[in-house]
Amino acid sequence: MQYPLYRRLGGPQGWSGRVRKIFPSLGFDPHAVQSVGSRYTDKAIPANIIIIIIIIIIIIIIIIIIIIIVVVIIIIIIIIIIITE
Repeated sequence: MQYPLYRRLGGPQGWSGRVRKIFPSLGFDPHAVQSVGSRYTDKAIPANIIIIIIIIIIIIIIIIIIIIIVVVIIIIIIIIIIITE
């Protein structure tokens, strides 16, 4: 038996031009399939939160650099004081 509308829509066909049935493989549950997009977007971090985290990390790095510079300046001052006495 042929299905003309299904054939015109590009349904699966055998060598005879007749529509053949497709059976899912064993153990396959089509209801358990999750789209790739939702798998990653469900737990995605919003862009504004990522920007805030990056800004905080940059501020922490700048503070650490300032602390290192201040410590080096203090050490240089102490060395100069010790040398001049």
